[in-house]
Amino acid sequence: MLTPRPETETLVEAALEAAPAGAAVRLLDLGVGSGAVALALLAERPTADGVGVDISEAALRVARANASALGLTERLSLVRADWGAALAAETFDLVVCNPPYVPTAEIARLEPEVRDHEPTLALDGGADGLDGFRRLAPEALRLLKDGGAFAFEVGRGQARAVAELCRAAGAQDLQMRLDLERRERVVAGRKKGLGMRRSNR
Repeated sequence: MLTPRPETETLVEAALEAAPAGAAVRLLDLGVGSGAVALALLAERPTADGVGVDISEAALRVARANASALGLTERLSLVRADWGAALAAETFDLVVCNPPYVPTAEIARLEPEVRDHEPTLALDGGADGLDGFRRLAPEALRLLKDGGAFAFEVGRGQARAVAELCRAAGAQDLQMRLDLERRERVVAGRKKGLGMRRSNR
């Protein structure tokens, strides 16, 4: 199973704020998993379309089924790839990601419904939980259009380190968003440049 955790609602809310209604948003979900984040965004923003990338074919099968059930297949292209490696020629208005961020040593202590049902690939963020972000930050900034926005879900105590990785990659307007438990759960920001255009559709 690839079940989204409640904390991910904060990621969706931050991304929706960065993609105003009526904007012709081209979004990218790196590590799309079940498609929950990308599909929630597309459902709320009917002028948007996008791409979901995952290295796991099993995850992509789930995402395809969910997109079909929601009638969003034509607006979400799904690609099997390692992060943005297959997207060298594309750019996006919005990049979202809920990467693996659990430190390896902490996986055994997770709640059983997470530890026993989520693939380790979707959880394990390396020794300090930040391995994915070290690659994600420069990848996301490369794939963003000038003025494009990003939002990343982060683990407990990671927000400031992730924000520094994003700043080093060229991000600006960095913000840290709190979840329902008042923990820093999302790091969001922009690539320098103009904002998103409005749709004429």
